Amino acid sequence: MRFKKFEYQSHTADVEFLAYGRSFEKVLGNSILAMANTIANTRRINADARKWDSIKVYHIKLTERSEKGSYLDLLWYVLQDALSIADYRGLFIFRVSSIEMHNGKTKDNVRVELDAVKKQDKYSYIEVKGVSKYNMSLKFADGVYKADIVIDV
Repeated sequence: MRFKKFEYQSHTADVEFLAYGRSFEKVLGNSILAMANTIANTRRINADARKWDSIKVYHIKLTERSEKGSYLDLLWYVLQDALSIADYRGLFIFRVSSIEMHNGKTKDNVRVELDAVKKQDKYSYIEVKGVSKYNMSLKFADGVYKADIVIDV
């Protein structure tokens, strides 16, 4: 059965979305894509990156660590860091290259690699200020993770 990667929800002032995945890595990747697609037209960037070799693709590498089993914290840290680094470097994220999860005895680690391009008006949607921890949730039911995330615009 195929299900949605993410879907947007109505929200009074900010942007809220639900992201799904059969593993933590999948829900994390789909959350990053939902956030990136709020900021820029990721489909258009992907299409342009495939068409033209002249588009420079930049790589963002993140490594985050949290207490064992604290996937909600890892989710927030990765989203916030991806947003901050992309904004600082003037980039639009458009693709998740890889996600590796390492579960230690007391800590969980995740490594994320993202592809991005320089910001251009033709790709831009809205500016995102941050990822809200308020009402953020991550649930696992019926073999599927569901993340509920609000981003400040």
